[in-house]
Amino acid sequence: MRQQVRPPSLIALLTIVPLVACGGDRPAASTTWSTVTDTIGDTVIVRTVGARDSAVLVGLLPELAFGESDGADEYTFGYVGNVLPATAGDVYVWDAQANLLRRYDSTGHFVRQIGRKGGGPGEYDRPIGLDVMPDGRLAIWDAGQQRVNIYDTAGTFVSSWRAETNVFMQDGLLADSAGRLNLQLPVGERDDSGDVPMGVVRYTADGTVLDTLFPPPLPTPGTLSSEGGSGQSVSSYRFYIEYVPQPSWSVSPLGYLVSTPADRYAITLGRPDGPLRIERDVPVVPVEAAERSWIERRMTRMVQRQSPGWRWNGPPVPATKPAVDYLKVDADGRIWVARSFLSQRVDNVDADTSDGPPEPRWRSRAGYDVFATDGHWLGHLPMPQGTALLHMRGDVAWGTVRDSMDVQRVVRFRLTGLPK
Repeated sequence: MRQQVRPPSLIALLTIVPLVACGGDRPAASTTWSTVTDTIGDTVIVRTVGARDSAVLVGLLPELAFGESDGADEYTFGYVGNVLPATAGDVYVWDAQANLLRRYDSTGHFVRQIGRKGGGPGEYDRPIGLDVMPDGRLAIWDAGQQRVNIYDTAGTFVSSWRAETNVFMQDGLLADSAGRLNLQLPVGERDDSGDVPMGVVRYTADGTVLDTLFPPPLPTPGTLSSEGGSGQSVSSYRFYIEYVPQPSWSVSPLGYLVSTPADRYAITLGRPDGPLRIERDVPVVPVEAAERSWIERRMTRMVQRQSPGWRWNGPPVPATKPAVDYLKVDADGRIWVARSFLSQRVDNVDADTSDGPPEPRWRSRAGYDVFATDGHWLGHLPMPQGTALLHMRGDVAWGTVRDSMDVQRVVRFRLTGLPK
């Protein structure tokens, strides 16, 4: 019997969610941009040329929101790490701070808790990935217990199998469209910089190993290094420098890897029938000297907290931002490319200043370019401030919004402007 609780104070009261719904029906295609397709070797290159972001805008129309600043535990979120559509219009919400997975119905009302923290059957200690399989079953990869838990469509524990790892990351598990479970795991020895090569090991739902996907070679970004501690407990640390391009790759639910070197607008889909590379002409985004100096001072203070006397020992903060900030692959296999944009100076107090006068900060807007699996540009989505997208399929997106009081709410959006 479904548990009945007091409904949250914010159920479908979308007017108080601070979102901007951009766009509407997709505008007519501009005659000032085009898609150029070419082939070099075995790679198909699909390049969007001359397109302004405003030519095809994608919008977010909020349809449902739930969450409270003060109320029942089921509706007060610490940090929402994932949101996954379940069966019957329900949705799973993973609260990483509370270390709990909960299920809500299509109106945002709490249904039940899935498992709990612990080591017993169906319990978990440190989940590093979860996803819903095509048949509706739920899989949770628990690194703390070194296993994958399987739950039925109602969220009841069914079985588990061993999945060892000594690498702790977020979103380390993906269920693809063929029902395979893709786990990000070390696939080699540590290199000279201390990094462990990562790949994707594919399993059946019962834990049988099928094969391994290896990401393409990607450049190694410049970092800062330091040591902290004393005596027998000295540890080495590395820090990534802001605006240094961070090459990355992700798993597509269509069964291949998607990667980018990030220093240029190039996203490669490692399709089984031959790679496809997405390119787009985008403007170079400069970084002002004042912002670069601020970043260096801020990072220096951060490192010196655990290593007093440390001095900058890596490459300088770049004078331009990377072409690609990061990428996402949605449940349909579409590619969401997070771009870099020009920073704006904000003249408020830098709270991280302890050795000088208050400083300004810089911030920039966020936005995604959305591409079809054949490489064609579908449009640009300007992201409202405080909004994060966690799951997209068709014209529905699930994510979170933080308001001016830093209260986090789960929101279901309608994506407008995308082709049907």
